[in-house]
Amino acid sequence: MFAKELNELAERKRLILLESGLHRSLVEAECLALWERLESVQSVFDTSRHWFHWGGAAADWLTAGRGRGLAHWISSGLAAWRWIRRRMGRSRD
Repeated sequence: MFAKELNELAERKRLILLESGLHRSLVEAECLALWERLESVQSVFDTSRHWFHWGGAAADWLTAGRGRGLAHWISSGLAAWRWIRRRMGRSRD
């Protein structure tokens, strides 16, 4: 009876080791695929890096208070433009 339990435990251990090897292989494959995707994303960021710098500088200028008035006027102007377009659309109907 003891030998039977020992053999069952040895078989379970072997199956667990095989399963862990399979999981390790799957994780490695996923990591390689992720690195490939990351390299393509990195190339996009490298080509458009200057846009991020200018966009960051503009966002900083608008949120730091120096452009608060400008941001207010831009948003008000856009709201007025939408209102006018809606009115023009209704008067044509």
